[in-house]
Amino acid sequence: MNYYLPMIEHLGFYVGRDINNFTEKSYELIDKIYETMECIKVVGRDEKKIIYVRYERGDFDSYTKFHKFKFKNKREYQEEHEYFLSEYHMEYDWIKVELYRYEEYKTIIFNNDLIISVDPIDRRKGFEFDISDFLKDLYRKIQDSINLIINNTYYQKLCNEISFRQRTGIIKLDDLFNLNNNWKNDYFEFLSQKDIALFLKCIDKQIEYTNIVKKEASKHKSDFEKYYEELEQKYNCIHRLDKVNAKDYYDICKLCYKSINLESSNELSSKDLFYKYADGRDCGLKDIDLNSYEAFEEWVKIANDHAYQIRGGSTTSRIDLCVVKDDKGYYLVLSGKYLWISNEVIKFYVELTKNNIPVFLYDAEVIRDRLMGKGIVGIVPYKIFPRYCQSLFDIDICDFMHLPYYPKDYDEYLKYIEWIEVENTFLKGE
Repeated sequence: MNYYLPMIEHLGFYVGRDINNFTEKSYELIDKIYETMECIKVVGRDEKKIIYVRYERGDFDSYTKFHKFKFKNKREYQEEHEYFLSEYHMEYDWIKVELYRYEEYKTIIFNNDLIISVDPIDRRKGFEFDISDFLKDLYRKIQDSINLIINNTYYQKLCNEISFRQRTGIIKLDDLFNLNNNWKNDYFEFLSQKDIALFLKCIDKQIEYTNIVKKEASKHKSDFEKYYEELEQKYNCIHRLDKVNAKDYYDICKLCYKSINLESSNELSSKDLFYKYADGRDCGLKDIDLNSYEAFEEWVKIANDHAYQIRGGSTTSRIDLCVVKDDKGYYLVLSGKYLWISNEVIKFYVELTKNNIPVFLYDAEVIRDRLMGKGIVGIVPYKIFPRYCQSLFDIDICDFMHLPYYPKDYDEYLKYIEWIEVENTFLKGE
């Protein structure tokens, strides 16, 4: 049986995802694949090896048989046929296969999906999955790619034929804003020209002294962190609050929530509003006396990052507002650099500044530059979720995206994208 691109798109459902209980025939073919890959150079931990294999789109009949379509009439047939041609507009594409081995443990990742996991000790009991047809086909395709490598034609052919949706690249944020008004409008949704002007005026002062601190601290490379902290306090131009209690902190957070018109920001109390939008892992803040300065001071000593998440979420969607106490008093540190939260962070910073709240913006220079359209957006392959992808790039990325799905929608993007070279595969000894 030949496997085509439409089948590969749904591989996890039809072959199995992270399954560790196969037929003996399937295990034999897995071993055979690993044997034929012995000639390939290791490129990472756990004997990691990478190879791209070429899959054809196939015809419409194979597509309908695979999905077991039964058409009621000619119209349904035509509509599905049109969808097939638009969805799989390329006659073929190259799919990334990663193989890992640690002792007798084996893992195969297919187009960034974990498909096969072999645990020689703890094989799961029950139904045995027969994936031998898929593995036979994969084995043939791997052999074809290896032959191309031996003949020195593999990499050129791969680069010429792989689809843009499978590739990694970068695009300047200002170019993206110019290409896609939705991105630009969404980003500037909360920000007036007055907000932007005030933000830039205030943040320039902070960036100025931050650069002084970095320069002075760099003279002490062996103990940079220690000196940075000391100098940060010395040069910190932010004023301080003499005392803060839990009620004060909740009220400060409410200023932030109201600045972006969050739901219920006018109706709920400051405390209730905080627990509606914050992370919730508050290290006991909920239980301390609202008006006790002493209790809040003790809480600050034990509070962790989660407690300060005033906008709960993942790494790319959370916003922190930390309370810092030094010899001069209290001030706040606001952080959240990723693109789709940095607009809210800017609004928070402006609102706190307007209300004379001492606030230090973490990653201020990065956020300022992105406001001016100077950030870089990473384009990742369509099978990779566009979050937590910084490891794919050697420069700082402000956000990640997929290309629009169809060529007609991304043709214009191609003029502005800088593509990262596709990974090559080498024989041992090269």
